[in-house]
Amino acid sequence: MEKIILTGIFVLLAVSFAWGGVSLYRRAQKRGERAGCACLLYFLSSFVCGIFAFQQLPVETMSALVAALGGFAFWRDYRFFKRAIIVCGVVRKFVPRRVYRYLGTRAVVYLPVVRFEFDGQVRQVTGTVYSRFKPKIGKPMKVGVNPQNIKDVRIYQKSSLILTGTIAILGTIFLIRMVYSRLAGI
Repeated sequence: MEKIILTGIFVLLAVSFAWGGVSLYRRAQKRGERAGCACLLYFLSSFVCGIFAFQQLPVETMSALVAALGGFAFWRDYRFFKRAIIVCGVVRKFVPRRVYRYLGTRAVVYLPVVRFEFDGQVRQVTGTVYSRFKPKIGKPMKVGVNPQNIKDVRIYQKSSLILTGTIAILGTIFLIRMVYSRLAGI
């Protein structure tokens, strides 16, 4: 019975991650943007949950995958902002989005729209990190612009770097703990 429940939980997780990835991909296609790392993470998470549901992978393997996915996402964002030209922008407005939460409830989250100047042109970019709180109009925010492709613009938000870094660190700690327990016979 316990195995059936665990399999059901991981199947539901796999389906919800796949649905989230498809939603992000479609939204990016409508806007003419690249799908991005978040979409990739959704699909990889769905794949991992599906494998875990039907193959019952060892916890060490799951920990390694979590550490690798978090590390990749952190490295990708860190590398972008290390190479990008950082300019200062100002929040001009916010875009509300309805998202579905657990048990079918809905919530409204907000994306900041930041206006900035680069190469003498005024541009604007919409953030990708949701917040439950409306961003303050006029709040200064850092924006990274890729010097090789000036259409590749991202709002610098420490929260996304902290989140991906934390996932990588927790996956690594859990992996080390599980390997140590197995080797020590605990």
